Amino acid sequence: MMNFYYMYHRSAKKWNELKAVSEILGEDILKPVRAQGTPWIDHRRKALRTLDRDYVCQVAHFQDVASGVRTDIPAGDVAKMKGYLMKMTSHEFVLHLAFYQDLVEDLAELSVSLQADNLALSAVRTNIEATTVELRTKLTKPGPRL
Repeated sequence: MMNFYYMYHRSAKKWNELKAVSEILGEDILKPVRAQGTPWIDHRRKALRTLDRDYVCQVAHFQDVASGVRTDIPAGDVAKMKGYLMKMTSHEFVLHLAFYQDLVEDLAELSVSLQADNLALSAVRTNIEATTVELRTKLTKPGPRL
């Protein structure tokens, strides 16, 4: 996730190419979010949501660059995009992305609830136990994204 963030954050050309692909596909796109902004897991959740939302556009962008048809792209970038394309379109990546999103969603909800200003001390244990039950349930029953 951090590679995708830095790829589009550091290169206005690649970001503009991705926006052009999204316009062709008729999709709205969000710029990838930094997954490690603070120690709070909510940053990771936002980065995962953005990656999941913009998955089709990013794969299409990688396919465009990795095709090697365009002459304005250095060979190193073509090779890098081919590698990203292979990873992103693998079954393992899609499966792990969905599983990770399900886990992070529960943990982020717990994190947000623990940061509330008006949280009673008695509610802390209740929130932690509820999240533990949710996570244990995922061992036998897949989450909504999986």
